[in-house]
Amino acid sequence: MVFFACAGASKSLPTAEQLAALEEAPSPIDVDALRSGRALAVTECATCHRFYWPNEYSPAEWDEIVKKMGRRASFDQEQTAAVTLYYTLSSKWTGRSH
Repeated sequence: MVFFACAGASKSLPTAEQLAALEEAPSPIDVDALRSGRALAVTECATCHRFYWPNEYSPAEWDEIVKKMGRRASFDQEQTAAVTLYYTLSSKWTGRSH
């Protein structure tokens, strides 16, 4: 079994602060929502299935995926919005030099 923590240094999730600094980030950006979305993605999403890296889908695809999966996970509206924000911005980050 491969654990998320074993992903290695070459591929890591961006922090909320890194995402907030993106040119593509909405203004104003809710850094607390980004932190919450990141935490939910790592702890909740990966409990039911393998962890999906943000660059595996486009921002538009993440929007639909999180809506569908958020209902299955019984996320409230705030949690769904936080995970969506995190994944849509992260999908734009992944692949940049860290």
